[in-house]
Amino acid sequence: MSHYDYSRKALLFSSDRRVEMQLRKSLSFISIELEKNIPNLSSLNTIKTVAKSLKGTGFMRAELFNFIQTTGFPYLVIMDFRLDLGLDTQNDPGNLKLLKTFLISYIIFSMGRGFDKLHLNLLLIYNQDDTASAEELSEKPERLLSLLHTKNDDVNALISRMKNDNTLFKKIFSIRFVARQGIENSLDETIKTFNSSINARNNLTNERVKKSLGAVQKGEKNAADVYYLCGQNCYQNGAVCLDVPTRYQIASPGSLYVEGYWVSTTTREVADRIIKSVAAALKAKGIQKGEDLVIHLQEKCIIDGTTATALTGLIIQHLQKLYNGVSVKVSRFNEPILKNSQGFSMIKEYLVYED
Repeated sequence: MSHYDYSRKALLFSSDRRVEMQLRKSLSFISIELEKNIPNLSSLNTIKTVAKSLKGTGFMRAELFNFIQTTGFPYLVIMDFRLDLGLDTQNDPGNLKLLKTFLISYIIFSMGRGFDKLHLNLLLIYNQDDTASAEELSEKPERLLSLLHTKNDDVNALISRMKNDNTLFKKIFSIRFVARQGIENSLDETIKTFNSSINARNNLTNERVKKSLGAVQKGEKNAADVYYLCGQNCYQNGAVCLDVPTRYQIASPGSLYVEGYWVSTTTREVADRIIKSVAAALKAKGIQKGEDLVIHLQEKCIIDGTTATALTGLIIQHLQKLYNGVSVKVSRFNEPILKNSQGFSMIKEYLVYED
């Protein structure tokens, strides 16, 4: 599993040429360069042309993902709070499309494996007309989440959790504001202060990731936990869960989440936990006639080439007869693992992929 790290590159999206000139000087003090070789992440003219052609900015998420894979996380992203991309008001009310694209992209990335160090250090440049909003959002930047909505239920659920969990928001985002007026006098100090907080947080994150990787390298692969939402209850590994995790309090009944390792060494134990959870719900008469079951192998589930075969056997032998339909919702990170496994031909009819 790859664990991406920070690059020494910053991304700038601004219509103000003065900002670029000043920013190059400010970034040089901390040995960071502006990215200039990828048009879709550096040329505002290119971004506007493509955005108008596609009527959106989804292409930038793919470009950003490629950047992370090849270069690492952007050290810093600087953009105009409002940036006119030439889209109509229906596609970009308030000229906030680019900001929303980056926020949603990082939320989606945070759901994937290998993103332990993921964090968006975002500096927003605001005009005088937005002073009141900027001051309010500086105090509570999580309020920017009210701008976001996607077509993916899981992403929307995570956004809702972040709105109510400031710690979770801060884990992924550090957002600061700087006024365009007088920026030539304030940018140096703003960048230095932001850099100090980035370094402090990175040191803590590096220690946490090192401990996590050390545990995996030592072979500490505990069997995945199973959370099954059925009726009014949440079943964890076969027993009613009295302290339901926040992330599942908003989940739909009929959802079964697998968290942790479902690999060759834990196959039997994870399968037993699923069977016991379903049996407990059945005993409590929580499973209704005609009900569907959705098994989630998403960001917190680590699988290998044996999972597909084990899951197919579980569905055919135990689950299919109890439910109207069974589907398996797979993250885009687990998707290639299943597709390259020997059991893919048997499991593929049950799979549903994330958007």
